[in-house]
Amino acid sequence: SLHIKVYEKDNERYMKYDFHNCSNGQLISIGTDEKCSIHLLEEGNTISTIHTVLTYDKERDIWEIMDGIEGKPSISGTWVALDNKIGIEDELILKLGDDILKVMLI
Repeated sequence: SLHIKVYEKDNERYMKYDFHNCSNGQLISIGTDEKCSIHLLEEGNTISTIHTVLTYDKERDIWEIMDGIEGKPSISGTWVALDNKIGIEDELILKLGDDILKVMLI
C-alpha cells in the first residue's frame, strides 16, 4: 500500500491519498491534469499536466518514481530524480513546484 500526503504552501494543511491492493505496473500520476490520480492545483507555471509518475513493480515489491511521462520531462523537474526511475523509500519527501508531497509505504 502507498500513502501520500500533499501539503499546501503553509505546510499545515494537506490532502491524503491512499492506494491499496496495487497491481503490477500500476501507475499513479501526479500533475495539474484533472485525470491525474493526484490532481494538484497550480497557481504559477511550475507544475506540468503530468509532472511525476509512480509505478508499482510487484515482482520486486517496490514503487518507482519518474519525472514526467513517456520520456518527456516535467516543466521544472522532480527534485528526487530528473530522468531516471528510482525506488521510493518510506517517508520520502518530494517537491513539485510549490507543493510538498510526503510518501509513506504502509
